[in-house]
Amino acid sequence: KDTQSQIDKLQNQIDQLKRLADQTTSSTNKAELEAQIKILEQDQLTIDTFIKLNEAKFSLFGWLFR
Repeated sequence: KDTQSQIDKLQNQIDQLKRLADQTTSSTNKAELEAQIKILEQDQLTIDTFIKLNEAKFSLFGWLFR
């Protein structure tokens, strides 16, 4: 549950940054926001991959992620 909560928070942060990037008129700020979005999306992909790999394993990690 805690892992899913953290994933949800990360997705909310990405969504917030996307909204801010759409609203800003400064090209510098927009570029910085887009760079941060890409970093967070990469982190999210890494977490998702880790979870998927460990869900199927019969181990303590697999049990925790179910």
